[in-house]
Amino acid sequence: MIVLRLSDYKRMPWKNGGGETLEIAVMASAVPNADFDWRISMATVASDGPFSRFPGIDRILTVIGGDAIELSVEGRAPAMLDQNTAPYGFPGDTVTSGRLRDGPIADLNVMARRGIAHSVKRIEASDLPQSEAMSQTSFLFALAPMAFRIGPREIALQRHDTVDLSGARITDIVVETSGKGLLIAIG
Repeated sequence: MIVLRLSDYKRMPWKNGGGETLEIAVMASAVPNADFDWRISMATVASDGPFSRFPGIDRILTVIGGDAIELSVEGRAPAMLDQNTAPYGFPGDTVTSGRLRDGPIADLNVMARRGIAHSVKRIEASDLPQSEAMSQTSFLFALAPMAFRIGPREIALQRHDTVDLSGARITDIVVETSGKGLLIAIG
């Protein structure tokens, strides 16, 4: 199990130059001229405007802080997203823009090359042992502090830390203190 701390995430500019993202985890692509097969990142959206386009990529956006953003994706009705709505999936190569309802928001983005299955689910850490089996590549992103054991290893996460649960046996997870999180599955 690898714990990824908020302080260690890689800062990088948005593809469209409109802001900055914190890259949490990435799988480099074997496809020529492609940046990644999948990427998990978080960002602050501080103003209304267009989203970066990612050809051949599908995205899932989850609001993790602030009030709300109205996401307009070409060909769809606008969607109002906040900290209580389900993660929202959309094609990364479609014209997309956001309009903030009341100030900046923070979001978590999970992006994967089209054809690579990926999902994001809001959970309580106490639900981990009862949730479905982990995919080959699984992460838990902490929305609040939480602690648990996987076998003999104790893991304490602070807000916005992430643990790579890939390959963990769900029956080995014992929750010590529960908190809200996002369970991310890829592949």
